[in-house]
Amino acid sequence: MDQGSGNRRNGLDKRRNALRSETRPSPAEWPDSAPMSLAEAVAVFGIELPITISLLRTEIRAGRLAPARVAGKFFVTPAQLRALFQPRPAAPKTAASTSDKTEPKAQSTPSSTDRASAAQAAALAACRTLREISRKPRR
Repeated sequence: MDQGSGNRRNGLDKRRNALRSETRPSPAEWPDSAPMSLAEAVAVFGIELPITISLLRTEIRAGRLAPARVAGKFFVTPAQLRALFQPRPAAPKTAASTSDKTEPKAQSTPSSTDRASAAQAAALAACRTLREISRKPRR
């Protein structure tokens, strides 16, 4: 296969995207439901909104922008881009303290305490045995 054919095709795709954004350079000329590649979105809406391709990819990863994915490429609509910059209520902050009185504390039960004590006693016995063995004189 010719190695150069892929480069020519990519060049045509870039040129086609440039033509679409050049023929309709104003965001008002794009219907709200028109799919746009990320590059087109930045070329057209970058004047009106502070966006970059990197910003759009970050928003996609964070789940705040849900693009259509066709042939491995992301497409967004003007309505989605405008919605990104709508004010949203801040997420409620969670308490940083772990000493909340409203949550019931885990009670230690006699059986769990007994198991822990038995395990500790077995470990101590094993240590004593090893100590006794190491104190015996070797011949």
